[in-house]
Amino acid sequence: MNRDHIVDGDAIADEIAQKIKDLAVSSPKKRACFISFGVSTAGRSFVEKKLKIASEIGIVAENREENPKNTAEALSVLKQISSQGYDGIIVQLPVARFLDTAILLNAVPRSADIDVLGDI
Repeated sequence: MNRDHIVDGDAIADEIAQKIKDLAVSSPKKRACFISFGVSTAGRSFVEKKLKIASEIGIVAENREENPKNTAEALSVLKQISSQGYDGIIVQLPVARFLDTAILLNAVPRSADIDVLGDI
């Protein structure tokens, strides 16, 4: 293993973020919605980091924390969110154990599926 070259992940991330910021200046504002079904402390922390990065690169992002009783209720929430004109929708994983993850991921419209986790 060659230890002469160490990759600086933070520097690479900063460089990518700056390139995206530069592109965002000349692009229409994008809107994204992060939705959590059954929130954990770790999940909330991760979404907060995503929201911060989105803001830094010029994306208007919203976080929704929902506690549906079943998959049908969660689908109803996703349908309502999908109708609000977001450019991107992210279902934060994991979802509550009693919800069907595949059904929820497949309910995100392809044009808004930032994570591309739905069936193709």
